[in-house]
Amino acid sequence: EPLLAAAAEGDPSIHSLTTLFGTTLATRLYGAWPPGCSQLNLRLSQRHHESPGVLHNDLSACNNYRHGEAAAAKVTAPTLFISGDQDRMTPAKATAVLRGQLADASLTLLTECAHQHSFEQPQALLQALGGFLQNAR
Repeated sequence: EPLLAAAAEGDPSIHSLTTLFGTTLATRLYGAWPPGCSQLNLRLSQRHHESPGVLHNDLSACNNYRHGEAAAAKVTAPTLFISGDQDRMTPAKATAVLRGQLADASLTLLTECAHQHSFEQPQALLQALGGFLQNAR
């Protein structure tokens, strides 16, 4: 709710908050991929170039979605959940009920990773996706 309120008001601190919640301390301190790139500054720069209301619409859609379990029960294809072990926005444990509704679901937990998998652990993300697709054949 505080993130939604800040986004609705156009509070500039919302970009810092979502960036902080979406990255690990190690990424914020030392960077991530590519080496020498400050992910914190990169994400803040990207966020500040968004059109007004985009982040609020995104957060509202996530917060208001109510039919995930019913939709998941209809999925028959193999499904891979990928989560970061330090993700505070969508922690792995929050997917347990949804995964339980799926006929064939698995979870890959990326270590030293928060919400922004492709920035923090791109190689591990690609490996997880590649392994899943190889086994799904």
